[in-house]
Amino acid sequence: MFRLTILVGSLMLLVGCQKDEGLNLGSINGKVAYVDEWNIHKENIRGGAYKRITSNGDVHSWDWWCFCYLYSITYDFPIWSPDGSKLLFSEDNDYFVYQDGSRSLIPINNVKHISWSPDGNKLLLSKTDYASPYLEIVEFDSWNSINRFEGTFAFPRWSPKDNLIAYFFDGLKVLDMNSGEVSHLVDTTYTIGIFYSRTVNNPIEWSPKGDRIAYVKEDNSLAIISISDRSEEILYPASDNELDILGWTPDDQYLLAKIEMNYVTVINTSTGETERITEDIPFSDGDVYLY
Repeated sequence: MFRLTILVGSLMLLVGCQKDEGLNLGSINGKVAYVDEWNIHKENIRGGAYKRITSNGDVHSWDWWCFCYLYSITYDFPIWSPDGSKLLFSEDNDYFVYQDGSRSLIPINNVKHISWSPDGNKLLLSKTDYASPYLEIVEFDSWNSINRFEGTFAFPRWSPKDNLIAYFFDGLKVLDMNSGEVSHLVDTTYTIGIFYSRTVNNPIEWSPKGDRIAYVKEDNSLAIISISDRSEEILYPASDNELDILGWTPDDQYLLAKIEMNYVTVINTSTGETERITEDIPFSDGDVYLY
């Protein structure tokens, strides 16, 4: 499969980006993994420890007809395990895990979206063969199937505190895996039926306490909704950019997101104040591990 893209700039993380006024970015530490349309890379969020994880994406050629590069390998959806020791990503229709400096092929397929359990021992697989889509839970390493729920589960995310799964399907919903009960939190046209309207990596993210969910609305605004009373606040206003949630800080105080292409932005979850923490990361998909 060929991917058509325009050559983008090189990586340059902004080091020492704290300001005398503004957000307290000194408390934010971690690492970022991202796809720059050629390959998957990782680096500390404040610079250093850079490593290119893949190289097959270098197999490309210049096409004078479209005046662009054509790629023979497509990388997508890098996602860190909860402890930051493993990185999952897709290469065309295959999935790999990167760990301890090497990568290995894992035996899963027909997956549209994938995410980790809070303990890092299981994976959520949103499978979409269109005839009978379903959510499957498998053990990491053994790949044994633990549970299966019929239906469409777009961008499933496991709560860090409970046996709950947040996902999109004709609205933002939460599945209780113990009872099978589904709660409809809010209407949204983010996804319609089994055809997903977005190509971003992650438009849903639980708070570390498991009491709130940050999600991207259909107008590209960022909202936070309370699980207990379903009250909602708009944290970031609507824009023309495709917003991608990258993660919460462990103290619940900040969200990291890709709001503009090539930048990771920190958002104060109380005030909505924003500030860039990196600069010139040319990624199409990305994820952060924060500690």
